[in-house]
Amino acid sequence: MKADTNKERLTAFFYEKKQTFTTKQLTQELEIPRPTVSKLLNELVREGLLVKNDKYPISYQLREPKVEDRCFSDVIGYDGSLLKQIISCKSSVTYPPKGLPLLILGESGVGKSFLAERVFNYAVSTNQIAEDAPFKTLNCADYARNEELLSAALFGYTKGSFTGADTNRTGIFDEANGGYLFLDEVHRLSPVGQEKLFRYLDKGVISSLGSQKEREVDVRLIFATTELSSVLLETFIRRIPLLLNLPRYAERPVEERYRIIYQLFAKECQAIGQNVEISSNLYNLLIMFDGKGNIGTLKNIIRVSLARAVHDQTGEQLRVSTQEVPNAYRIHRTNYRFVPKDILIESSSTHRYEQPMDKLKAFPEKKLEELISLLIKQNTLENNQREVREMILELMKDIEKFEESPHNVIIFHSPIGNILEYLELNYGFKFSKRHVLFFSKMLSQVDHHLIDHLEIENHRKGLRVIKRNYYKIYKMSKVFVEMIRIHLDIESLGDYFLLVAFFYFYYHATANQQLPFLVIISHGVSTASSIASLVNQAYSQYIFEGIDMPYNATKDQVLRKLRKSLKNIDTSKGILVLVDMGSLIEIIDDIQEEVSGEIAIMNNITSQVALEAANLILQKKSIEETLQHLEENVQVISKYVPSKEKNSLVIVACSTGKGSAYKISKVLKKCFVNEGVVYQCSDFRTLTQPEEMKRLKEKYKRILLITTSKNQTSQEGITLQELINDKGEQVLRSFYKNQITEGQLQQILDRITKEFTLRNLIEQLTILNPAKLIDDVQEFITAIELEFGKVYTSSEKKILLMHVSIMIERLLLENEQQKCNTPSEKCNSIQGQIVKKKLSVIEGKYNVRVHAKELNLLLNLL
Repeated sequence: MKADTNKERLTAFFYEKKQTFTTKQLTQELEIPRPTVSKLLNELVREGLLVKNDKYPISYQLREPKVEDRCFSDVIGYDGSLLKQIISCKSSVTYPPKGLPLLILGESGVGKSFLAERVFNYAVSTNQIAEDAPFKTLNCADYARNEELLSAALFGYTKGSFTGADTNRTGIFDEANGGYLFLDEVHRLSPVGQEKLFRYLDKGVISSLGSQKEREVDVRLIFATTELSSVLLETFIRRIPLLLNLPRYAERPVEERYRIIYQLFAKECQAIGQNVEISSNLYNLLIMFDGKGNIGTLKNIIRVSLARAVHDQTGEQLRVSTQEVPNAYRIHRTNYRFVPKDILIESSSTHRYEQPMDKLKAFPEKKLEELISLLIKQNTLENNQREVREMILELMKDIEKFEESPHNVIIFHSPIGNILEYLELNYGFKFSKRHVLFFSKMLSQVDHHLIDHLEIENHRKGLRVIKRNYYKIYKMSKVFVEMIRIHLDIESLGDYFLLVAFFYFYYHATANQQLPFLVIISHGVSTASSIASLVNQAYSQYIFEGIDMPYNATKDQVLRKLRKSLKNIDTSKGILVLVDMGSLIEIIDDIQEEVSGEIAIMNNITSQVALEAANLILQKKSIEETLQHLEENVQVISKYVPSKEKNSLVIVACSTGKGSAYKISKVLKKCFVNEGVVYQCSDFRTLTQPEEMKRLKEKYKRILLITTSKNQTSQEGITLQELINDKGEQVLRSFYKNQITEGQLQQILDRITKEFTLRNLIEQLTILNPAKLIDDVQEFITAIELEFGKVYTSSEKKILLMHVSIMIERLLLENEQQKCNTPSEKCNSIQGQIVKKKLSVIEGKYNVRVHAKELNLLLNLL
């Protein structure tokens, strides 16, 4: 690790000083041992970063960049996400004899004007145009509504061609002759304005406004637009052979966004002449910026933040954080931690983000293709394991030779480490720093053209074989790649990346691929996956698959999920399934035809059982032997401590036996507050046994006895009918004394009234849904209670519930509803109007009208 650090220091030193140095000078300046310096210098020469001067004394200096590097190297992404766009730019310049028109498409602030200037510089540097050739810009939006003014601006005009034209005047085409004309916002030109350019695009000639005389000019054109809308004529677009699209800032790779921010800050640092420390929170916020204006807006955010820091702080070094960011942009928060620590940029830094120009190694595509071809041909990697492992090792060694740039360390290492840690926790894959370095170097190639031509179809065939024969490692690789894509905000990763990840994990995995398929199926949010994760972590390999099901999942839903997993594996090795419910044992009959090996399902899920099962399977025990051992040796260890606080007991007794008592107790449980309450169903005979009743009174704090009819042998308790009436409130108040609030007691009484009224209504209603109707009527009664400031007893509520419910159905069944032609005095009273108003909700829901007769009856009850 020390050698890597010294290499970075040495490289950074050359970029900072930009001078020639001998080995001795570097040893003294950097205080690195001479042998180490010599070794690193030779490495950097081989990588093409440095040039060695053989004249004595031997010295070293940075290699001069190529022409295209000089012109486009400050376009961040020129060798990455914008590589294809840069190739188009170069083609527009070098195409004989005079280049090609170029149309740049992109949102505002993505760098269209910036790129157009670089195209011009490239044309000068490659001698396609003269060194003193002009570069002119015209914003078409300024002439969007005046075609004549546009013609005059573009081509010039003659004296007398329009009012005020006192002299002949040349246009911008003449000014750009021999060079470039950049027409920005070309979509703002009207169709007539676009047609005015056709003559030059077709023939290379122009004529001034007011003159028929044509003249030749040599002008190269670059157009820019934010949209390819219907405003642009098809005939206009057809005349522009090269079109390139610049991506939005948020669509750029993370490492490019990092460099863009660095570049913008470095430029401002040099302008204000102060060092700036940027908080990691701010850097991450700017990396995840996704707003209008793109890089242009980003530049303004940085300037405003620095302006506030300059105003508020003193000293040679400033510190900017999210506090300095304008409020409109500070509201965007991000959980991404691409930059783990603060970044210091010195005022002496150049405008560009200086980093060693990576000498990209050729991607080892041949070795990857050889592995894939072998896999497809043999349908396995097991036939010649030694040869396969050597091939994978050679592939990995070539990838490890890729250069690790400083921004890769900052951006990639932490997220990759977190993802590998997740794989360790869930699939048992042990990772180290070396694994992080490997995938970081692999990611450095993602945006380069070196892997564009790999055989995509061959990759898909290989992945199908891998998924079928090595499902566990395939799944782990797939999870890894998806997490990389999400956490590093990389839009897409090719199949080649998934294949390399698979071969890497296959090489390092300790799991025996001949193991049976072990799966845990459990109801709950993460019960199965948690136990599977524990076992996989304990044995440092992917042994158990966890399938979590919703608590209300049916057997068919469980079966569908299991079958989906079985489709991806070789079932000949056998299957062991641990389930959490006895009813799921029967799914073995449903999957027999889909499994060619032995099958076992066990209704027992604990960490102990899963760990023991994994241990036996790793010892090469068969599924049958494993199941037999678990059945005989897994013991349940239990310990019981009685509660110090006595519970209360509700005894439900029925003269017809325990069956009816059980049904009543289910209804009561829905009504009562059940914390600290135990239910016991009984028949009348139990109540006649004094010893049993004495035992229950000693065991429980309070006892509430509810019977279906009056018990002749015992005066204790209350009948079900009395519970529903007024006596029930007194008994329940005593039973729950100091246990619940007054509000909770009222809720219990309301639930009892509702449940037992519902049972009566079911027998009497014919067309309406009693459950829904009773809820609506209960809302009406509650509204009346609030309005009149009174509380009805349980019996009163029951009567009201029954009356209003039956009244509504009666009104629905009437052929002709009676009109309230002669409303009673009560109908017109304040009370009557209030009740009528509260009834309007029910009237609207059920499309009925409560007439005077019904209203009078209801008012009498109320």
